[in-house]
Amino acid sequence: MALLMTPTLWNSIDWFEKCPESWKKSAYQQLLDMLNRKWTSNKAVERGMAFEKQICYGKNPLDDVAPDIKEKFNNAYLMIHGEGHNFQAVAKKFVEVDDKEFVLYGKMDVFFPNTEILDIKTTGNYKGKNAYLSTWQHKIYTWATRVNKFKYLIFELTDAGILIDVHIVEYIAEDFSIIEKEIIEKLKSVLELLRSDQKLKTAYLNKFNMYN
Repeated sequence: MALLMTPTLWNSIDWFEKCPESWKKSAYQQLLDMLNRKWTSNKAVERGMAFEKQICYGKNPLDDVAPDIKEKFNNAYLMIHGEGHNFQAVAKKFVEVDDKEFVLYGKMDVFFPNTEILDIKTTGNYKGKNAYLSTWQHKIYTWATRVNKFKYLIFELTDAGILIDVHIVEYIAEDFSIIEKEIIEKLKSVLELLRSDQKLKTAYLNKFNMYN
């Protein structure tokens, strides 16, 4: 049985390690809750999930989009619904570290086999491409699938759910051997943190020791 590792876990750990000291307590609790698979919904999350469901599985909501961004939205919509698309395809890769087997695992929003991976994001405040390229999702998914092209499609929404802009952040995996080294180093770093804190370690082993 392999121990599960996900981009969400790694991103949560990165936030805990890098956040301002005044946020440490909150970031730690968020990490612990995530490891315990405690999920608390909020309006922003629900709004984002509803928008993603609509854009993937509903009719094209182009008529509800402001005229000045219709072209940007339509381009993104056509990308999502391109020929050969697969929604929620699994990306996984098994690795062994410290004599233990781990599986890097995640579900891709839109997968075009042998061509491209798309990830749909919603936000109320776009903070630039580095906010996405500093995370682990694109590296893990491209490495696991050996598909080297990845795009974040970021839909910026108001609190009322009105689309006000669309951003595309592109990533190309140029050398899978370098990415693999980065991933293995990160995995070791994650294990070091988990082993250093009994609460985090216990939660991880109880809830992430579940992949056959």
